[in-house]
Amino acid sequence: MPQPTSRDVFDANAILSNISLAHVQAQENFIAPISPTVPVGKQAGKYFTYPIEFWNRDQAEPVEDGDQTKGSGYSQAKNSYDCVVEGFHKDVGPQAQANTQTPLDWQRDATIFVTNVMRIRREVSWQDKFFKTGVWETDKTPTNLWSDFANSDPADDVAVGQDQILSDTGVLPNVGLCSWAVWRKLREHPDMLARIKSSNAAVVTEQLVAQVFGLERLIVAKAIKTTSAEGADTTTTASILGKHFLLAHVTSTPGVMVPSAMYSFSWRGVSGGLGFDIGIKQEEIPLTDGGQRIEGKIAFDHQVVSKPLGYFLNSVVA
Repeated sequence: MPQPTSRDVFDANAILSNISLAHVQAQENFIAPISPTVPVGKQAGKYFTYPIEFWNRDQAEPVEDGDQTKGSGYSQAKNSYDCVVEGFHKDVGPQAQANTQTPLDWQRDATIFVTNVMRIRREVSWQDKFFKTGVWETDKTPTNLWSDFANSDPADDVAVGQDQILSDTGVLPNVGLCSWAVWRKLREHPDMLARIKSSNAAVVTEQLVAQVFGLERLIVAKAIKTTSAEGADTTTTASILGKHFLLAHVTSTPGVMVPSAMYSFSWRGVSGGLGFDIGIKQEEIPLTDGGQRIEGKIAFDHQVVSKPLGYFLNSVVA
């Protein structure tokens, strides 16, 4: 007498409720947050700067009894910021909402999707403002690329940049920024390995290389973007940041009379005044019988506020 097999007593097409797969980039992939965020209440405005030429002169002189001291002064300038609002949304119709099953969650999934898109937009804009030639006081391509292990000296190239920033401003750079392609070569470079050997570390980390460079931090950008058109037969991607290295002094606490190479002005108006740099909201779409829209907006202005506080090493690896 025929008996049911194990395949006959359960649904082989049943959906698992405890896992799903989505290629969502981790927040730490993105380098843009390294730029100090200055929350602003108005979308556009101005801020004061003090020209560097007045601040590092040796001007004091001996004073004879009864004489007046020598005096001088400084000028001030005003720079402008303008936070452009950019946005993106994902719509979810009423039927999709009603038919959503575990582990799908249309609100969660759409929110993560929109947030990821907005992070990519912010990163691409950061790259365009800060991570290319023609932006900082000095652009330089190493004589020997860092992928040439036999002849290159990354630590010396960085030291030359430190010397330049210090001599121009009296401030030492504290941050190095690079792409994953550059980091791969740095962590494998014989010179780096030799310098780190005494630490007995099993793995070469960003912090160890930062210490070799004499920096507080080394930040490695890992974010990618899709470069192929939607619906293309093959999906192609690329790193958002190129094969470069940026040396800069970046403050951790924006404030009055504080030096910093860069700022990112962020208008709080996109998040109901809460101060989030990416504002996400949900609202009903009119005339759709309950369709919902998950919308993200961001309003920022990435700015170089001190060109001499940055030193750009272009195309450091092949």
